[in-house]
Amino acid sequence: MVAQLLVIILLSLTWCSKSLQAVNRTDINGTLVASMATHLSGNPVDLDIWTEKMSRELEEEQQKQLAWNVPWLKVLQKERVGLVKLQNQLKPNNSLKLRLWLSFYFHLRRSRSLNNILLANFALELKELRRSQPEKWSYYLQNMLQALPRPLRILTQSRWLCLQHKKEMFYVTSGYHLELGANGDCSLWRVEEVKQDYLLLLVNSCNEERYFFINILEDYQGSYQLLRPTSYMNNTFCVSKGVAYFREISQVSEGDMGCRWQLNDCSYLPSRLLGVK
Repeated sequence: MVAQLLVIILLSLTWCSKSLQAVNRTDINGTLVASMATHLSGNPVDLDIWTEKMSRELEEEQQKQLAWNVPWLKVLQKERVGLVKLQNQLKPNNSLKLRLWLSFYFHLRRSRSLNNILLANFALELKELRRSQPEKWSYYLQNMLQALPRPLRILTQSRWLCLQHKKEMFYVTSGYHLELGANGDCSLWRVEEVKQDYLLLLVNSCNEERYFFINILEDYQGSYQLLRPTSYMNNTFCVSKGVAYFREISQVSEGDMGCRWQLNDCSYLPSRLLGVK
């Protein structure tokens, strides 16, 4: 009799546990997803507060379930939220927003809605995550990194770049000199974000007074212009028949390959070069 009673109690507890799990799943797929959709189109501060609260209250798997079940297409159509605006609201400053940010990226990728601005924003945020929160790196973030176009992927993951002329294959070093290969520490350029107009600053490892800017929105066939503005003109760095020179940017067309440079990942070089750490 006692044994039968124990069996009944255990079965009851199992049934209650399953029922509770079902309620939780229903709640996430229903109430919480609906609440999320409302917050996504509302005040960014309220979204921050709500996602921070949910980050504390929901377990990791529940956060994943919530993030991957957001009906992005319906949210965008019903709430009429701009893609870039929504992307900015989803800056991953807590664990739930990180998962929502990832979910939004993969939705845009599946729907082929990623444009240059959205891709650049994702790449810059991904670079910041790698730098400031390496403990949050995951399979999904790595997958996202690998899916970026090659130039953005290199800019995101590389600490040191080598700058190779797209047409004549020379590398630029400190002093704006040209070399046939990137074999010295003066061929290395450190990547720094300017946080303005999608510009990145490239600083030479041998001489910090030698630098370029690149605009990551103006990628052309996997290449960029190396910009060196002065007080009186905007210059871009060009090569013609082995001779390097600066040229006013207004005189250069987008497809002028004499002023186009490819970014190569040279992060492996400092480990074997003296003086660069």
